[in-house]
Amino acid sequence: MAGEWDAVHLSILGYLNGATRPLRVDAETATVIAGWAPDSTIWLTDVAHESDGPRQAWHRTTHGDPWTLAP
Repeated sequence: MAGEWDAVHLSILGYLNGATRPLRVDAETATVIAGWAPDSTIWLTDVAHESDGPRQAWHRTTHGDPWTLAP
């Protein structure tokens, strides 16, 4: 997979659909979702890196409020 993709993301729907059951790979092999949390990404390559610029801190007072850049 790393030859074609940088990362694999397991959506919540994918997790709920595939957790606790065997997932067929081919006629003789199956796998399971193990060690993955829902809505997580497994990086297969080193393409993701931190920006050269300074970090930014964002916040919002309550859920639903707009995000603003912290002072």
